Amino acid sequence: MNFDAFMSELQHRLGTPGTGETVRATRATLSTLGSRIPEEAAEDLAASLPMEVGWLLTGAVKEHGQRFDWHEFVSRVADIEAQDPEDSAYHAQVVMDF
Repeated sequence: MNFDAFMSELQHRLGTPGTGETVRATRATLSTLGSRIPEEAAEDLAASLPMEVGWLLTGAVKEHGQRFDWHEFVSRVADIEAQDPEDSAYHAQVVMDF
């Protein structure tokens, strides 16, 4: 799947009004996930995604394998997205389920 198709489908699933919101949710979720999982796992997952999206798991992350729980995960996503935690929790769940 190419980047445009990926974003279009994700935008539909998220119910966001525009591509910008979809990109922000994706960036926030995947860069936070990349911080949470080991580098090798991030690279494996990134390989199955469009290059522009996979980079968020690897190249956008300063330190892999950090230990934090779901509440901290959502808090970090909310900070990056500049959204309230409830919306960010939903966005993160949809992005990760996709």
